[in-house]
Amino acid sequence: MADLTSTHSIRLFELLQQFRSTGFYAVSVAEFRELLELGPSYERYSNLKLKVIDPAIAELREKSGLLVELKTEKKGRAINRLTFKFRDDEQMKLNFPGLGYSRSISLSTPESLATYPESLATSTRNLSYLIAESHVALRLQGT
Repeated sequence: MADLTSTHSIRLFELLQQFRSTGFYAVSVAEFRELLELGPSYERYSNLKLKVIDPAIAELREKSGLLVELKTEKKGRAINRLTFKFRDDEQMKLNFPGLGYSRSISLSTPESLATYPESLATSTRNLSYLIAESHVALRLQGT
């Protein structure tokens, strides 16, 4: 499940996956609170958005590669309906923690998937070169 940590992110991901074929999910704010099992928490929409919706969307973008856009509908002055538009990110970011290196690759076409192993090998060679270069520089500084 894409290593999601927040229960709100996990539940939102599950809800959106039910509508993956359409890329569109609309729900009332009251029903959304029930589906996320929030109980009396976050009664004010501003708190719900700040503490639940925005962090969940940010985590989905970062960890699942799902691009999510939220639109709201008002009834009078109050927001009563949420509309989520979503799709898979066409670019996935590869992160190499601790090395300070990341690279975006496009996985949207069969050609990019075919060249992915080559591009990763090239990136790995370049990264190895950078690491070796920094070791040489550190040794020269130490002498």
